[in-house]
Amino acid sequence: MAKQLEDLWDNVPGFDPAKGEFRRLDLDRWLKENRVIEQAGADGEQNKPSAGEARAGVPDKIIGWVNRRGRICRQNVSKWLNDLERNLADMEDVEGLEQRKQEVQETLEDAKLDLEGKKKSQRNELAVQQRNAEYEEIAEQQRILREKGQNPPCWYEIVPAANGGTREKAFYLFDIAVFDEHMIVRRRPPPPGGAFDDGGGPYAEEAASLPLEEIRYETPLADMEIVELLEPIFNAGKESSVRTYSCVFFVQVWDETSEFAKERWQQAHDRVLEGLFGTFTVRDEPWQPQ
Repeated sequence: MAKQLEDLWDNVPGFDPAKGEFRRLDLDRWLKENRVIEQAGADGEQNKPSAGEARAGVPDKIIGWVNRRGRICRQNVSKWLNDLERNLADMEDVEGLEQRKQEVQETLEDAKLDLEGKKKSQRNELAVQQRNAEYEEIAEQQRILREKGQNPPCWYEIVPAANGGTREKAFYLFDIAVFDEHMIVRRRPPPPGGAFDDGGGPYAEEAASLPLEEIRYETPLADMEIVELLEPIFNAGKESSVRTYSCVFFVQVWDETSEFAKERWQQAHDRVLEGLFGTFTVRDEPWQPQ
């Protein structure tokens, strides 16, 4: 019985630091809600205390509990008062508050400057990386220009050069005839070999990846149709989809215009075909109609 009563007494609140006030004990309510009397009576019937316990046991527990609750209350009140005094002192220390405010503002300014510095450093680093990439691209284009010349062929074979070195001889993708009112495109078979020095595969495989089947061969085509149908081939070479560098395909061209339409030939050759391909004008072989 003594242990059960002690547990109940220990659960009774004393000083409430949150509200800053002492909670008084409503003894009647406490006894009723916790069934202290009923529980004491039931326990007493089952285990009646001896005469010594009746005089010293339960009263001593009550006295000990009261003293313990008193100490706890005094400690709580003392801590609460100390905290309150310290908070009041801080509130009265206007100069200290202003100093702490200034310190916080300086910390925020330093953090802002540090963040802006990091952002600027990152932008500078990205700009340096972009410039380096541009320099590398320019250097690579200059290397290709030195080694392969302007508008190098997409399909070629390596042959001996007059200076004792080697050069790239272009293979032709199409044969094209220019007439007074139209042009005709003739497809050539893929050349043998491949651009293996550039890491490419056989030319026949590269031909299969080009939109060659969409072109209308052996059919009269207006200049705008020529541009529309053949420009994807030009783009594939220029955008480095064929070689690892920008290149152009080459075609053989026949002048089949009439004697009084050479301006038409010049326009078709210079403005249309040379805008799409590298060209070689065939003069010693006639155009053979299919």
